[in-house]
Amino acid sequence: MNIPLPSEIYSLAIQATAALVVLATVQYGMARISGRSDGRVSVPLFLLGWVVAGIAAGATWFGVNILTSRYFVPEIAIVSPENGEKVDVVLTGDGGYLMVNGTSTNVVGNGSLRIVLLVHSADPFTEGWWAQAAPVTEEESGEWTSIAWLGKKEYPPVEGQKYEMTALVVREKNIKAEEVFRDPGELSYLARSRNSYFEIGKFIQE
Repeated sequence: MNIPLPSEIYSLAIQATAALVVLATVQYGMARISGRSDGRVSVPLFLLGWVVAGIAAGATWFGVNILTSRYFVPEIAIVSPENGEKVDVVLTGDGGYLMVNGTSTNVVGNGSLRIVLLVHSADPFTEGWWAQAAPVTEEESGEWTSIAWLGKKEYPPVEGQKYEMTALVVREKNIKAEEVFRDPGELSYLARSRNSYFEIGKFIQE
């Protein structure tokens, strides 16, 4: 089961609130318009009021969804490496690295937001997700790139080793490169990419 991301919950909360406000307002207006002199409302008009209110609330739900998704709610995705891909890794004296590319929306130009890339070894399993250097947004389109470091001098990566990574949109400014988290959920994030799994294919000497 996919657990909704914080950004998705935020968007749903705005949609639901707006839809309920419109529903109550339209229903109240219809009741006032259709009311008889004795203050009672006929059943057909009462039901019609709820139908009209429901249609208005539904239209509001979808309209607000488009608005919040386009202008307010940040989104983040990893484009490369693709999920399940075998990748070539540059080998150095301090481990190895590869380039990661992704896309984002409603992050560029917002000085309070930052993209953080987390990586950990999935097979063999290693406890902890390692924060990478902050990805750099190259274009106004929201495309970003980052270097993902794998292993260390004492524990270099090996061919066939499998890694998992995820990208987060956060407001925190004090996250340092190589900081380790037991789980990405430890960070208070506004958006999170789907996890991307990749396997080391071969090494390229630096």
